[in-house]
Amino acid sequence: MTLDVNTIPFMEQMDIILRRCIHCGMCLSDCPTYHVLRFEADSPRGRIAMTGAVQSGRVNIEPAFIENIDRCLGCFACISACPSEVNYNQILDLAHQMIFQARPPKWSERLFRWLVMRQLLPYMNRLRILALFGSLYHAFGLSWLAQKLLPFLPRLLQTAEGLLPDKPHRPPTRASSTPSRLKYRGRVGLFTGCIQEAFLGNVNQATVRVLERNGFEVVIPASQTCCGALQIHMSEYAIATNLAKQNVSAFLDAGVETIVCNAGGCGAAMKGYPELLKNDPVFGKPALDFCSKLRDVSEFLVEQKAKPPRNPLPVKAAYSDSCHLRNIQGVFDQPRFILSNIPGLKLVELAHPERCCGSAGVYNLLHPDISDLLLDDKVNDIQASGVDVVLVANPGCQLQIQAGLRRNGVPVRALHFIELLDEAYRMEVDNIC
Repeated sequence: MTLDVNTIPFMEQMDIILRRCIHCGMCLSDCPTYHVLRFEADSPRGRIAMTGAVQSGRVNIEPAFIENIDRCLGCFACISACPSEVNYNQILDLAHQMIFQARPPKWSERLFRWLVMRQLLPYMNRLRILALFGSLYHAFGLSWLAQKLLPFLPRLLQTAEGLLPDKPHRPPTRASSTPSRLKYRGRVGLFTGCIQEAFLGNVNQATVRVLERNGFEVVIPASQTCCGALQIHMSEYAIATNLAKQNVSAFLDAGVETIVCNAGGCGAAMKGYPELLKNDPVFGKPALDFCSKLRDVSEFLVEQKAKPPRNPLPVKAAYSDSCHLRNIQGVFDQPRFILSNIPGLKLVELAHPERCCGSAGVYNLLHPDISDLLLDDKVNDIQASGVDVVLVANPGCQLQIQAGLRRNGVPVRALHFIELLDEAYRMEVDNIC
């Protein structure tokens, strides 16, 4: 397969970006796919070399190149490890764009893209209906029937069944709230996300209660939509751009002082809106304004000196980093600081808290074999720590780790860290009552 590189925007900048890699190999030990496969082409260094060869025209796009690029999780742990500060995220984006142009998608991939990217994620009501079916599935105990049918179903459906949360679906987060009996400290907007709101709505509800507990009025714009992270990852830029514009308009029109996000992957995508929309004459400047207001919930609570809970919560817990929160947003100390201020909580570090759990958007659906290897590593790490609960900061991580713990029979809860903080706050209310 050949490629006309002149059709890809900003290709002239790629020579400089690619040359920053000095091939030192410092990224190898941090790369999840290299960790489990031990193959140079499945490392950041190998992928950079192959992308450079294709970009320069020295080689054509071959099936092996496509496979090695597709097997990258996009966790960007290599960025944190790189002494040369190589923008691997831009290189991976280039590789995906080149493949997207040069390879006609198979019918199954076209169907997947149409169903997930176009018909599900941008439409919250459709996702809620899907989540409702998941709740009914567990409520009526249909898992026994599914276990009999799963061996005859495609692997993608087998994996998707395992990711269904075992808790019942919660009603949507309310549109707005006003803190009572507390000193008013400001008006913030909450980005609820798509998967988070549909399948893990209790996380958003806990976030609202925590923000209220600290004196903030919480506004949830009804016109917000999917952040576009998965669309960007799969080079569906037209869809991602429209989603970005809708979110920018929704939150800026709401007149909030801060935009709070509780999902690491969503926050990373939205902090990229200024780059995505920089050439748009209407949304270029508003995207910068949007990004300047955007904070991860842990960032916001630390900046605002959130009040620590007063009553002890006797729990032994570990925090597992969200890849995009840690490696793209640079947020890793803040969640730990918040958790360390909960009285009675014993916070322990996993052996590898930074290592990807294998979720990576839809990676666990498209590459279940590699994802399962990474998930088993994560579950073993959690089990060895002897904790009662493992805490996360991203919905994909939460669903993935819950599935791994359940599959391996490990009696450990997987929660968003904000849920545990909310639990500690609510103990105060219970004791007052």
